[in-house]
Amino acid sequence: MLYLEEIKEMASGSTNANLIKYIPIKNRRECPVFIEKHKNITSPTQLNEIANQRFRIEEINTQNAYKLIDQSNILSVDAFLASHKQFMSNLLNNAGEYRKADMNIRFRKKSIYTAPPAIFIPAMISTLFNFLNNTEECLIIKSCVLYNQIGLVHPFSDGNGRVQRYWFLKSLMEVNPIFYYLPIERILKQNHIKHIQALRLSNISDDATPIIEMMLETVIYQGLKSLFETKAYATTCKV
Repeated sequence: MLYLEEIKEMASGSTNANLIKYIPIKNRRECPVFIEKHKNITSPTQLNEIANQRFRIEEINTQNAYKLIDQSNILSVDAFLASHKQFMSNLLNNAGEYRKADMNIRFRKKSIYTAPPAIFIPAMISTLFNFLNNTEECLIIKSCVLYNQIGLVHPFSDGNGRVQRYWFLKSLMEVNPIFYYLPIERILKQNHIKHIQALRLSNISDDATPIIEMMLETVIYQGLKSLFETKAYATTCKV
């Protein structure tokens, strides 16, 4: 991939080590799906072992998914579902399939948003990818819209966040492959409240502008700034 070899020189670790940052940073034991699945287990030791096992599977799945991110430039519904199957293999029985039940999005144990009914998901995702592939909007803006809409639709019973971030980067890589190294996970963690507020405002106003501005100013700008500062530091150290 163009430019990536130069960027790789910044890191001392392997490509796999660079992918670790994409693993979701939430506590597995607080995941609603995890709680529901293991609600009959009361032993903290056993729950920790199950959570650690899940983490190891997530790690492997995430690394495998990002190894394949640049092998196809097809931005399609089929590729979208295939990516979810890759992320959630051995974690969900319905990996690669849309959710069949309604879903409430929670933040700090409070419901902040009710996702669209499951029956509407296929049409909404199809419309989203039609917009992505067949409009003349700036691709960076379309990537932000894609990110916002995946979050609003919440098409899967679990794994929505990692698929959302993956497709944000994958679409940005159509602009320039350097976006592969955008530290989105770290930036979103550092700006968690700002991120949630932008998502809620976009939902309430039925206007993607707040989240587009947040992703442009905070995630993309700060991410690229961080990358090039790292490159400058690495270049200085070689002198």
